[in-house]
Amino acid sequence: MSAFLATFLIPAFAATPHAACLGEDLLAGFAPERVAAIEDAAAVGPYPEGRLFRATRAGAEVTLVGTLHLPDPRFAPLEERLAPILAGASALLVEAGPDEEAQLKARMGQPGSPMFSTGPTLPERLPEVEWMHLAAELTARGIPPFLGAKMEPWFLSTMLAVSPCQLQELNRGEEGLDARLIASAEAQGIAVRALEPWDTIFRLFGEMTDEEEITGLRVALLQAGQADDMTYTLTELYFQGRIRLIWEIGAELARELAPEVGLSAAEVDAQLAEADELLLVGRNRDWIDPIEAAATEGPVLVAVGALHLVGRDGVLAMLEARGWAISRLD
Repeated sequence: MSAFLATFLIPAFAATPHAACLGEDLLAGFAPERVAAIEDAAAVGPYPEGRLFRATRAGAEVTLVGTLHLPDPRFAPLEERLAPILAGASALLVEAGPDEEAQLKARMGQPGSPMFSTGPTLPERLPEVEWMHLAAELTARGIPPFLGAKMEPWFLSTMLAVSPCQLQELNRGEEGLDARLIASAEAQGIAVRALEPWDTIFRLFGEMTDEEEITGLRVALLQAGQADDMTYTLTELYFQGRIRLIWEIGAELARELAPEVGLSAAEVDAQLAEADELLLVGRNRDWIDPIEAAATEGPVLVAVGALHLVGRDGVLAMLEARGWAISRLD
């Protein structure tokens, strides 16, 4: 899988920076016919819109909320809506729970951490002008260039997709919806369960070739200056409930930049399909059995990245195919 898509897809799971971090709406710069084509693509398939759903089957009940992983004050009404649902749940299911986060932190401090490369450093792999550009972007995000030089290119691609201001908010300890739900569940003694192992994303990105990783990093550098605008645009769509449109805008921007890194439209479409399978569809498929098993113990709340819920291969459609009745709550 190529890191080429990371620059466009990672912000889909982040929240917009607020206050001093505001960006601009990228859609406003698109021609009306281009916007219409993207919206038409997003409308194909079930459940293209919505953040909060309920699935029921034979007396079992699952509430599903699509989340973003960085802080935003506009979550407050949704948190209020979720409070009684969480209080009545037998478990909260998330992508990564406290145990998985602890495993990740412990692994990061060990030799051979999955975010660090054992091969040549990036100054050795990139032309000097690209390395200097990368070093400047890393510095703006609080990552020392000497440390970034040893990191995996795919990991840096995801870092460049997040604006410097957003990273400052995280460093101040501000939390996204997932973390706030986890904290609330733990305070109430409600079980928190992870839907996948802590190293899932590392394994998926680890399947890339060196060439794919460097290509992805170059695209990330091309887009790094627009991180605020990208995230602002995608997050506005999130709070409007237009979730599938987030993917389609990312795909459109990927196609737009493809020629600058020597990729054809066909190659980009192939990579988009592969990224969809690896980052979303395959993981969705793996989550269905754990969700159904948890629901046999009582009502459960599932909180996962919003893009996992929507579309023909989303969690909602997969549950519906197994006989669950789906209703939208927002």
